[in-house]
Amino acid sequence: MSATRFIMALVAASFPLLAQARPALTLAAAQARLLAVAPSLVAGHERIVARKAKARYKTALPDPTLSFGPQNLDVADPALAHDSMSAFVVGISQRFPPFGKLGLRRQGLKALVHAARFDLGDARARLVAVLTRNFCAYYYGRQALGALRRNRVLYREIAHSARLNYENGHGSLAHLLQARSAVAGVGDAILKLKAILATTKATLQELLILRRVRIAHTPPRLPQPPPPAVLLAHIERVPAFMASTQKVRAARYFLRAARRDLLPHYAIGASYGFRTAPEYPGGPRSPNQFSVEMSVSLPIFPGGRADQRIDRRAADLAIAHDRENATRLALRAAVNAAYAAYKGADARLRLLKTERLPEAQAALNAALMAFANGRVSLLQTLRYAQSVRALELTAWRLRSRRSDAIATLDYLGTDTENAHAH
Repeated sequence: MSATRFIMALVAASFPLLAQARPALTLAAAQARLLAVAPSLVAGHERIVARKAKARYKTALPDPTLSFGPQNLDVADPALAHDSMSAFVVGISQRFPPFGKLGLRRQGLKALVHAARFDLGDARARLVAVLTRNFCAYYYGRQALGALRRNRVLYREIAHSARLNYENGHGSLAHLLQARSAVAGVGDAILKLKAILATTKATLQELLILRRVRIAHTPPRLPQPPPPAVLLAHIERVPAFMASTQKVRAARYFLRAARRDLLPHYAIGASYGFRTAPEYPGGPRSPNQFSVEMSVSLPIFPGGRADQRIDRRAADLAIAHDRENATRLALRAAVNAAYAAYKGADARLRLLKTERLPEAQAALNAALMAFANGRVSLLQTLRYAQSVRALELTAWRLRSRRSDAIATLDYLGTDTENAHAH
């Protein structure tokens, strides 16, 4: 075996997990994994199952009642074969709520099931938006970190030149200390950005339930936001608004069901009586009896209970209406604010990339050449370098703001059809 193959085999034996490393995540792959493993979405599915089960048992009839026992039993001489006892009766009865109440309650509970589905769709869209923000922040933050590290190399070269000038008697100690302070300032900015990236990475790990997260080096592909007029016309199809609408429907059905309590409850029963003794000694046995009865409650005093239930259901309906209106207003405000943030960040970023940053970089390059020839002072060179660093950090912030706005607009553009396939 050659030395090269031996080294490769040793490395493979020492690090067997290198061949099984998780591939770098793209934004689409991260979103797919999030929707597959998020515990909150599993809880949303279970909530739907629970509401379906509640709709079944809340709309079921009460259990029937079985009754049995002797009738007309002589108290002085109780005996099952006594001639004065008419029958031994077995009966069954069923109690019914007011007409239409169960149907209205069933419709209200079905509306709550639909609301739970829309809440789940809203939760999915919100999670995707949160993931998109953090994913883009981490990607652009790493780019900004690379730019800061390149700036630190440049600052160190400037500090090295300042030290040589000071040792040769061509520069002052103040210039040397200022150059070193600039290097330390870049290092401080790098540490701050690393802390931000560590927090963002921890959020990604928590969202994706991964111990390690590696994202792809390609820029995340974000959708182009539609015009605000389209989004504003689309608000009533957003899952958050549809959930509030279904809750209004449920409250309206529950109010109508509560008003049915002003109507009487009724029960239907049937019984069969077995004769156990003849009418007189030695005579024929009396025939068995079959009875049917219907009982109806008299809602003479409904003010204590039914009126209170109606008042509570009316208050629930008013609250649901208020929340629906508040959701509509909040979504409209979010669309306007997010689109304004997107347009502002996009315009500033375009200006910075096409004009300001290239001009600042060209000015810095010219200043470095002039500084090497002794025609520009150290302070002026540092100012040019600090200007480039500030613009690169500004570009990072603008990219993050733009991606945040796009993620918000994408959430606000989610409709009820693609909420479950997001």
